Amino acid sequence: PDSVVPPPTMEESSELRRTIGGADPLTYVTPGDHRSPDFRHLSNDDHRFVHGHYLGWVLIGLGVWALVRRPRHTGFLVVGGLGCAAFSLGPVLIHDALPVLVAGNLAIPMPYFLIESFAGFRELAMPWKLAVGPAIMLAMLAGVAVDQRGKRVALLSTVLVVLEANWWSPTSELAGSIDT
Repeated sequence: PDSVVPPPTMEESSELRRTIGGADPLTYVTPGDHRSPDFRHLSNDDHRFVHGHYLGWVLIGLGVWALVRRPRHTGFLVVGGLGCAAFSLGPVLIHDALPVLVAGNLAIPMPYFLIESFAGFRELAMPWKLAVGPAIMLAMLAGVAVDQRGKRVALLSTVLVVLEANWWSPTSELAGSIDT
């Protein structure tokens, strides 16, 4: 019972979307130990929590290759993946758990701002979780890219993705499991 966290109120959800709840766009493409927000510096309790939505340059490259090589019938993947990526950023542009401000105190609005007042979206405190959409899009496009290209291309692509995930991904240094 002491570990159950009550759901956030509407006001708390709104505040979370504008701080730690939205995705920092740099975390999609920045390899290495880049974390934004970096809970190691923000909280004593949640230091093990990571927004892990790094896509990886190998997967991005394979996705682009698929779109160049066989763009037919991939529009639904691109629209869905890029839509999820845009909405995962939350209602305002965020960097390191803080809104990016211009002209003093004006936050840069993001597409989620347009749907934030609708039921279902106003309750969502952590839109960064929509980052699964671009990951699925790129995984499926990678399959299109290597389809019918032979075993060597498939093996090389797999090896490159595994190498990047294990050495360059921001989550590569994290433990695979933890004791509770």
